[in-house]
Amino acid sequence: MFIGEFETTLDSKGRVVIPVRMREVLSSEYQDDLLILTHGLDQCLALYPYEEWQRVAVAFKQKLPIYTRNARWMQRQFYRNALESRLDGQGRILIPPKHRQAVGIQKDVTITGCHNRIEIWSHEILESYDQEFERSQFEESLEELADRIDNLHF
Repeated sequence: MFIGEFETTLDSKGRVVIPVRMREVLSSEYQDDLLILTHGLDQCLALYPYEEWQRVAVAFKQKLPIYTRNARWMQRQFYRNALESRLDGQGRILIPPKHRQAVGIQKDVTITGCHNRIEIWSHEILESYDQEFERSQFEESLEELADRIDNLHF
C-alpha cells in the first residue's frame, strides 16, 4: 500500500524521482515492474502498478456503461491519456510535456501515496486544492466526514 507525502522537483528532462519507500512497495508487492501513468482526478497524475491498473480497468468495464455519454467520455479520457512506463536505474519516471501541462507541473512536485496508486501533483496545485477543500462545505473533522459516508466500514 502506498502512503505518505514527499516533495521533490522535476529535472530538466521532465523526470521525477519516485521516493524510496514507494519503490520498495513496488518491488515487494507487485510482480511486474510495468507502471501506467494517466491523468488522475482533481488535477493530478495517477501512477498505477500494472496489476492495480488491471483492477481499475475491470471496475471501469463493470461499472461504467458504454451507453451513457458521460461514462464513455470518462473512459476515453482515462485510457487515452494512459501510457506505459518503468522506473529508470535511478528510480525516476519520465512525465511527458502533455501530462505535465494538463496538471500544471512546472518544477516543484509533491508525490503522495494513495492506497493502490501514487499521485503526482504540482506542489502549488495541491496546496491550493487543500486550502479550497478546507474552506468548502466540508469544514468538518475527518470523523464527521467519515460518519457521513454511508459505505465506509472498517
